[in-house]
Amino acid sequence: MDKITAACAMEWSIDLEKGLRSNKPGQRIAAIEQISHRIRELSIESNITKAVSDMYGLVPGEDRLFSNTILLRLADAFRRGDNHMRRCILKVFLGELRHLSKKGKMYNGILAKHRVPNYVELLRRVKVVFDTGDQQAKSLALRLFGCWADLAKDSAQIRYVILLSLQSSHVSEVMAALFAAGCFCLLAEDFSCIILEVSINLICSSGISAIVKRAAIRSLSMMQCTLSIISSTYKAGKRLVLSSMEDDFKAEMLLTLSKLASKSTILIAEQVDLLLSFLKHESTALLKARALKCLGILFSRYACHFPINTDVLGILHNVIEDSDLTLNFQCEALRILRQIFGVIPSSLSSISVPDLSKLVLNVEGAALSASGVKRSLAFHLLVDILCCLRRAMEEHSHASPEEKLPSVCSQFQDDPEAILLTYGENELPPSANRATTLIMDYLISLAKQVMSKTNQNMLFTVFDGDLKQEYNTSLSLILRLAEDYPSSLLVALDKIRCIIQTLGNVDDNVNTECIGTYSSISKKDSVVKKPNPDNSNFPCDSLCKELDAKKPNLVFAAGEYHGESRILVVSELMLTLCKFSNASLNKLNDFGQHYCYIYLVVKHLVECIKESAPRYYDTYEIFCLCMYSHLASNRCKVISEKEKDLRLAPCNLEAHEGVTKPRYFIPSAWAVQERRALGFAKKMIRERNYWTAYRVGKYSFSKGLWFAATFVFRKLIHAVKSSSFSCWLTSLMLLAGGESEIKLLLFPKIGIELISELQAEGICEKEINVTEIDMEYLSGTRVDICYCEGKLGKICNRIWSSEETLALTGPSDGLFYFQRWFICLRAEFLEIVVGIFGFLSSHSFAMEVLNKEVGNENIHFAATTENMKTLLLGLTNKSLRLNQLAKNYDLLATSFLDIDHQSFRSICRLAFNCSMLAFCTAFAMDFSISHADKNIMPCSFRDQVSYTPVVQDLFMRLGGAGSKITAQFEQFMSFLTDKIDLFRSRTQLNCANYLDRDYLLIFQFALQGLLCIRRDAKGVIDKGELQSLVNRGLQLMYDILQKLMELPFQLPRYYFRTRHCIGAELFIFGADSGNKDKIITPPGFQLSLNLCIQLKNMLARTSAQLAKLYCILAARVSSRLPLGKGEAENTWEFRPRKINEMVQLNAILLQYLKEDAGKANEINIVNGDEDLVTACVCFEPNERGPGFSIYLLNVSAFPEGSYQINWHSCCIDTNGSHWSLLPLNAGVSFSVKRL
Repeated sequence: MDKITAACAMEWSIDLEKGLRSNKPGQRIAAIEQISHRIRELSIESNITKAVSDMYGLVPGEDRLFSNTILLRLADAFRRGDNHMRRCILKVFLGELRHLSKKGKMYNGILAKHRVPNYVELLRRVKVVFDTGDQQAKSLALRLFGCWADLAKDSAQIRYVILLSLQSSHVSEVMAALFAAGCFCLLAEDFSCIILEVSINLICSSGISAIVKRAAIRSLSMMQCTLSIISSTYKAGKRLVLSSMEDDFKAEMLLTLSKLASKSTILIAEQVDLLLSFLKHESTALLKARALKCLGILFSRYACHFPINTDVLGILHNVIEDSDLTLNFQCEALRILRQIFGVIPSSLSSISVPDLSKLVLNVEGAALSASGVKRSLAFHLLVDILCCLRRAMEEHSHASPEEKLPSVCSQFQDDPEAILLTYGENELPPSANRATTLIMDYLISLAKQVMSKTNQNMLFTVFDGDLKQEYNTSLSLILRLAEDYPSSLLVALDKIRCIIQTLGNVDDNVNTECIGTYSSISKKDSVVKKPNPDNSNFPCDSLCKELDAKKPNLVFAAGEYHGESRILVVSELMLTLCKFSNASLNKLNDFGQHYCYIYLVVKHLVECIKESAPRYYDTYEIFCLCMYSHLASNRCKVISEKEKDLRLAPCNLEAHEGVTKPRYFIPSAWAVQERRALGFAKKMIRERNYWTAYRVGKYSFSKGLWFAATFVFRKLIHAVKSSSFSCWLTSLMLLAGGESEIKLLLFPKIGIELISELQAEGICEKEINVTEIDMEYLSGTRVDICYCEGKLGKICNRIWSSEETLALTGPSDGLFYFQRWFICLRAEFLEIVVGIFGFLSSHSFAMEVLNKEVGNENIHFAATTENMKTLLLGLTNKSLRLNQLAKNYDLLATSFLDIDHQSFRSICRLAFNCSMLAFCTAFAMDFSISHADKNIMPCSFRDQVSYTPVVQDLFMRLGGAGSKITAQFEQFMSFLTDKIDLFRSRTQLNCANYLDRDYLLIFQFALQGLLCIRRDAKGVIDKGELQSLVNRGLQLMYDILQKLMELPFQLPRYYFRTRHCIGAELFIFGADSGNKDKIITPPGFQLSLNLCIQLKNMLARTSAQLAKLYCILAARVSSRLPLGKGEAENTWEFRPRKINEMVQLNAILLQYLKEDAGKANEINIVNGDEDLVTACVCFEPNERGPGFSIYLLNVSAFPEGSYQINWHSCCIDTNGSHWSLLPLNAGVSFSVKRL
């Protein structure tokens, strides 16, 4: 358990004392500097309770005692030291003053008065310095009084000292007194009134120096004790501004008034009008500049608090348009407009369409400026406006009539000018088209500049970081615009061809050595060397970073190469453009539109690279582009076929099966992609470019190209030098090998061809193409996987061995948890599928045997009935297991805070697959509406089986499936008697992705088939007709499983992130036990526990900020520890058998959050397991991470013995999203025995 600051206070106090007593030069100053951040840590920690003190073995109040000791020692050092030491001590407390000024009267830090009982002694020591010191010492003492405002604000002596110093003839003393007075005014209302009058007199006095007047004006901004004080100060300052003050004082006062107005929403509009008045009239440049700066301050904090009127927009518009104003004015106006359009919808509440159109055109003109700063701001503002407008329109369209925005959104429906800004969901508005074109034309001009310098023999022999930064910034803007206007990416991709042609010409003109193969756009990876067989210590830094390695020279053996000493800017820009192209295609893939146009764009882009920059054609980025080009080509063909085949009439099962023919997955297309990936991987391995080969392996995993992945990782195992990395690659090879065997079972002819190429040493250099005849031939080489039950079982064992290989790495503290968990779920899914095939085939075989026998009809009927019961029981069991597996995938997706969105959606797709198959397995043999079924199946059996959880789970995942599928699915919901919760899960299917739509097509096929069977089952009375229905249900299950297994199984990108996972540790102590290491309670009593939870491996890997932590404790009466084993294991290691336990505890915890998240420690959750005793606890973590709580676990019914406490935790981030936290330590054991 990590130490909290309270447990360190004594040690820190001793360290400070030692440092202050040291005679070594600089040691005293070092001790003071060291205590600075420690004081901040002591300040942010709230008052610890007795329970927390007991956990750390502290005496109650010990932390406060030593905190006060530290303050007293610093005060004593301030009294005895020289002015240099005093300045260092003052610097320590100035850092804490920033937090006091933010909190105001709510401040509860280390300098809060109620936390410092000996504050009088502190003030007395500092006052001695003021009374006896020189002028500089007096100033330092006054400033320290200001830092200690909460301690000194009520002291009459200190107040008198400050007021007396305000009348001093020494400027430094008056400045320090104004600083102290301002600090006091943050907390003391009565003193604020006095200081306000004194400050106004100083400002208006003619005999006061300018520097003192400025300080007096700045001190007014700290009069924030109450709203009345703020209002009085603002009015007094405004009167001075409107009087005949000098311009430099007016400028200072405008800033002060803006700070005051930002503390009161009532004053904001008034202050904006005041600032606009200085921009409208003939004011000096100084006042205009300050007014613009103050507007920026107000809008940066409170732009969403009030509507932007036409005056604000018009004035800022004029500033941008006015060529007589300096560039700084125009840039500041652009910054303010960015702040205005950074929020919605209030920014648009009173802006007319003409004004907005005029602004957009004006900003487009500013984007053509020769100034880089102005151009960049204009680009950003243009994107801000367009994105703000689209999101406001979406919010307007989904709002209720009374919530409709009475703004520009409503005007778009009638104003013809609005068509220039936005129209249609899938079409690209002219304004977005122009914005994209402007940005890309700018990048083309930069490329031409590179060419111009090259023609002048100005070669780029060093990396031009600024140029690449310009490209990265501009391309990032395009990606941001694409969030609301996806079609803008098509415009950008088309423009990239021009840039590549220009850069290709530059590259041809530069007389350099062959650059070789590039592996990434990073500086490190884009430098390319010729192979050097003697280089035996090559560091593969990228793989080391990915695998969290500490010794980079132990990754790959000799042979891999990374580049020359010279880096050309052309190379960097070319690879940046390729990476942007791939990112754009991935984003377009998520939106699932424009496949045919994408294919043409990518095809032309690849051809352009091949012709203009052939030396870059063999890079990983171009490989990805080529793969996507082929994929988009196949989707175009599929879409055209789909439009024809979907016209089939949905009357019978054969017709329904035809509906699923036009899927996005085509075996022949997959085979071509496998060959392409295999050919490129072979080339990289032959050239010993192992890092690029590894990336190709990762790509193959993410796209389901298992033969290529198997080849890559099998070859890399021989090139790796470290045993730990060899273990990782071996696991990847075993997993890829198992999945490739499944493909071999499904498509034997394609698989054999790929194995032949995999074993061949040569590289397929010819262009790979598949004719329509080849596609028909390859598509027909399928095998019914139901006949491969035994082989699938062996494949499961191979996949399990992949998990066991990772487990050999030993205790890992969160390393490989995701990978091992993911493999376990995949292996379990395959085992369930094998089990379903087993039930189906055994039933078919049994029925064949029965049909051949001739004998007593009653005996035959009884055997048939028993066989159907066995089949129904078996499928029901598999259905429930699949439903549980779907929940396991949900927990996997939400248990890693730093998971990327693409990986999250990929896991959600797998969860939907399990949930859908659970539903189909449950209802394929459910003929409960048939009279014949009621004669065969006893009512007691039907009453015991409930499919409500299965239907509920699937319903939660169909948020965007479409009205047709939802309507069909709701017919099954009407059959259920139990209540269905209409809650939608965040793990629901994303129907824009092409693979998601494949799953939905299969689901639609299954729904139609099941509905047909249920419709025909209503009139079935005879047992023979019922057997026919059973056969139809079996065939439907075979078809569904076949189609699901044929779909590509793709690994999420997060699978290759092998760092220690973010998790939690829970430390449990007995509150009533005198022995800290043992938890004992008498029989019949509840168990009182002290709890401490802390996060591990958090660092800066995720942007999520946690608001609350929740934890569930659980113990079973039946899980009594064996005699002699009174202690549980201390460390928690990932084991497959623990997954279901985590899912169960997480479900109970989610129920707790759903029912009442605000009543911690008060809700008794009914978990449906009488043997399980649970307790849900809420934590509010402090800024350092740990959270503390106390709880009573009801173990009064437990007999004497020792028991294990299991636990699970979750968190809610500031966005309201729920995340599960993996337990990184085991629970403790407790004993129930008589004392």
